[in-house]
Amino acid sequence: MIKSKNIDYVIDLVYHLNLEKQAKIIVIDRLQITKTTNHLENYRLSIDEIMTKLK
Repeated sequence: MIKSKNIDYVIDLVYHLNLEKQAKIIVIDRLQITKTTNHLENYRLSIDEIMTKLK
């Protein structure tokens, strides 16, 4: 479980897990997503920010 990490940490983790074929699906809870970004009021904006950076 990721505890209060910044968005760069989350993106790096997701990227490496995917690259190493260790995970096909990664679940990060909504509260954690909003904590890692600047979109505390809107988790969909947070998800969009993470997905944009992963591309």
